[in-house]
Amino acid sequence: EEGRDLDKALDMIRTALAKEPDNPFFLDSLAWTLYKLGRHQEALAAMERAMDHRIKDAVIWEHYGDIAAAAGRKDTARKAYRTALELGPENPGDVKKKLGAL
Repeated sequence: EEGRDLDKALDMIRTALAKEPDNPFFLDSLAWTLYKLGRHQEALAAMERAMDHRIKDAVIWEHYGDIAAAAGRKDTARKAYRTALELGPENPGDVKKKLGAL
């Protein structure tokens, strides 16, 4: 989250994914770390694998929106932010602001 030790985090996440390759929470962590590293297309691919599991978590949907927006996929970002809002994020004002900026 804080953008520190991202390479180490990436190694740890990949180790976890080697044991549970379809774990959507691990995939979200992978996507978020790649996003923080500026590797937006890779992040989007990982996030889409996580979303295949039909996650009902506002934070993960907000992450999806952030990553999609960074990758230039505004329609996908809008959908993700709207879904995050439906799921009741802790920070609805922030999500609405991101949605409005698209």
